Amino acid sequence: MSLYGNVVLSYTLIMLWGDFMKKAIIIFMFLLFIVSCSNEQADSTTKSKNDNESETLVSDEGEVESDEPNISDDEDVTDSNQNGSEEFIEEESPSDEEKPAQLENPFNEELALSLLEKYNGINDSLHELVDHETYHDGYGSPFHNITTKQEVGDLFEDFIDPRVVISLWDERLIEAENQLYVIPTDSPPDFDKKDPYQIKKEDSITYKLINSQTNKLHGTFKQIFTFSKKDSKWIISGVEHDHSETE
Repeated sequence: MSLYGNVVLSYTLIMLWGDFMKKAIIIFMFLLFIVSCSNEQADSTTKSKNDNESETLVSDEGEVESDEPNISDDEDVTDSNQNGSEEFIEEESPSDEEKPAQLENPFNEELALSLLEKYNGINDSLHELVDHETYHDGYGSPFHNITTKQEVGDLFEDFIDPRVVISLWDERLIEAENQLYVIPTDSPPDFDKKDPYQIKKEDSITYKLINSQTNKLHGTFKQIFTFSKKDSKWIISGVEHDHSETE
């Protein structure tokens, strides 16, 4: 091949190579553009996904925040219960602290009759404590194991003041020679609920029962029983016999 032919061939090859490179560059640029677009789309998708997740998170947080009023409501309920309890205490406490003495173990007719029934049993109780087989002139019959009047009064202190017992039986009891004697004589009259009676209130811890009686032994008279509260317990604190009035 001649020199001219070689030149033409070389030129032709260069031109073809140039066209090929141009096409290759164009293709490369096109591919780069496609890749760039894909990346942008992916970034856009990722961003959109992240935005959605953020919105979901915000929404969830909003729901959590919406729960807070419920907690507040519960607190209000608790406060309401506390207030109710305080009102309940305010209603009870004054009644406990200022409760009148008569409302604790209050006095009533049933209680009075119960105490008087025990009072009626004093004569029989004393009778059982006396040695009736033995009698000393001027003294009477001795008690088995009792030597003083005070001991007699103390036997019944759970329902009657010992001083009342001693006062009622004083003339019938004799202390002598370290011994207590009882003189055989009439005992104080018993209370008879069949006879008319009435109960009067003196104050919050003192009541009186007035009993009118008529019998062959004592005639017509009034018995006045006084009831008092001692250490939260009701007892008979006085007994009087009034013969000045007749009915």
